[in-house]
Amino acid sequence: MPSYQQEQVKAYLSTATLPAASLFNATNRAVPDVSASSTNYNVVIQGFWDSQIAGTSASAPVWAGIMALLNDARIGIGKKTLGFVNPALYGLKSDVGRDITQGNNRNKPCKSGFSAGKGWDPVTGLGSPMFGQLV
Repeated sequence: MPSYQQEQVKAYLSTATLPAASLFNATNRAVPDVSASSTNYNVVIQGFWDSQIAGTSASAPVWAGIMALLNDARIGIGKKTLGFVNPALYGLKSDVGRDITQGNNRNKPCKSGFSAGKGWDPVTGLGSPMFGQLV
């Protein structure tokens, strides 16, 4: 596990009700880092409106766009771009934005899963970023 996320991940693992240890690796890189809205995105594919997409296919481009706008805003006020942002996100003295503390990632066929909680969790990461807090 990268050093920049050890404190937050260990805090979660020490306080949460966890699935059986055989179902996850507590020492590898923990994911996700952040979360973003990921349902009901309309997309254009080959010039035609396609059906709505969801999941990582929706949230990853949203996060990429946020990062581009953050870097642009930082350059505009004389700050450096963020570069590899993970250490900075985990090193913030406050939340990245909206800490999502309720919910879980269980699904009907799964017998167990993880729950959201205060701080980093394996459902929503550090939470849903708020632009103004990251510039």
